[in-house]
Amino acid sequence: MEYSGNEAILYNASVIDRDFLSSVYDSKNSSEIPFRKDIISTAISNDLSPMFAASMSDQHTYLVSILNRQDKMSMAASVESRVPFIDYRIVEFSNALPLSYKVNNMKGKFILKKIAGNYLPDDIIYRKKSGFGVPIAQWMREKQGLGELIENISAESGFPDYLNKKRLASIIAEHKAGAKDHSEFLWSVINFIIWKNLFVQQ
Repeated sequence: MEYSGNEAILYNASVIDRDFLSSVYDSKNSSEIPFRKDIISTAISNDLSPMFAASMSDQHTYLVSILNRQDKMSMAASVESRVPFIDYRIVEFSNALPLSYKVNNMKGKFILKKIAGNYLPDDIIYRKKSGFGVPIAQWMREKQGLGELIENISAESGFPDYLNKKRLASIIAEHKAGAKDHSEFLWSVINFIIWKNLFVQQ
């Protein structure tokens, strides 16, 4: 699916293709993430950059959630961790920088990489990004644990009627067979249904 400039910003944090999602999710019930849409619309009406508006939205939503997880996991392991890049002086400075200092020729962290060039070799600065992944895809292909959980997920009493059970079953089968890696999507489904059963009244 091709996106317009504003749509690309709107869905910048998506890990699941919208065409794929529409095959599983009843689009009649789709909210189309109005909160982020409103941010983009407000930015345009105030002659602000939609990219800046999306950045501010992430700082007040996504950033908060990952910092909470970072704090809980580090404290659980008795690690006193620090996140120096969110010192308020650095945040205020970076928010005031022109967009070209942040994204240049579609490459992110432009100014940070330029500064790092004074101290580190290029093969470190420009290497492929690597997260802290765990083998969830493989765990979901096992008979027990997550593998058993995804097999039984559609039988949950709180399974939402706006998810297509037949399509979900085929996705699970594809993943189990190793034909495709649907772990990102299945992980989201599992967590959503658990959350729904805990916090949303039936």
